[in-house]
Amino acid sequence: AMAAGVTHTVSPAVIVFELTGQTSYMLPTLTAVLIAVAVGGAFSPSVYDQMMTLAGLPSLRELPAAAAAGKGRGAAAAVVTAEELVDRSLDSAGPGGAVLTQSLSLLQVWAALQECTDVEFAVVDTARRLTLVGAVQRGALEAMLSDHLEVLLEGVS
Repeated sequence: AMAAGVTHTVSPAVIVFELTGQTSYMLPTLTAVLIAVAVGGAFSPSVYDQMMTLAGLPSLRELPAAAAAGKGRGAAAAVVTAEELVDRSLDSAGPGGAVLTQSLSLLQVWAALQECTDVEFAVVDTARRLTLVGAVQRGALEAMLSDHLEVLLEGVS
């Protein structure tokens, strides 16, 4: 139960059952493990999250409180779609927020960088389908724009 509380997983109990073959104590063991996972999750991040933080690795950010609560639909219906999490403040740059489509022109990308302060942009196939293709860093977009601006200015002179 301690290993499950630290890692926030039930896999230690499953490993014990598979190694020992003793399933007669499955119910009390799983009950203790589930309680340990719940208590551990309420008071501290898992050991894996701590190791990622110490190593400086990126991690998923927390869901907004309104989206996590299901916007009043009840805990059983707390299904969050990607569309609910998208910041809709950047309508001129694409489908919304820090989202760029593959078909944007250089001018539209430049406008998106001027209007939004995000450091990373999601790239989707089309504004209608919103299928995630990847992500691009703000620095990479700025470097690409400056390279293309230099080429355009050389062609004019």
